[in-house]
Amino acid sequence: RIACVEAVTDFTTMPNWQAIGKALAILPKIGGSFSIVGSCLILRDIGRKWQNVPLTTEVMAHITVANLFIAFWECFLSTWMAPKDSPAFMAVGNTVTCSMQGFISVIMSIILEI
Repeated sequence: RIACVEAVTDFTTMPNWQAIGKALAILPKIGGSFSIVGSCLILRDIGRKWQNVPLTTEVMAHITVANLFIAFWECFLSTWMAPKDSPAFMAVGNTVTCSMQGFISVIMSIILEI
């Protein structure tokens, strides 16, 4: 019984939740930045030869635009749009910005699924 009490009160093995929360707030911004750059490069290449492109290239352009919106609104802005009083790290938004982010993310995800 004493071993159980010691195991429960041993806080040295518990994860650092504050550091994990910060990492989960920062890492999507990095990945979103890479996705934004990649989407812009794809759109640049498609835009250079837009005349007489096949249907598959047009579909790819539309998917890339939707991916660009998702990368910006969902990944890059991630926790910045959350309300200030929420426990999210780097939260500076309000309920309107949070709702707008959710709405745009859902619409773009539906577009990508179609």
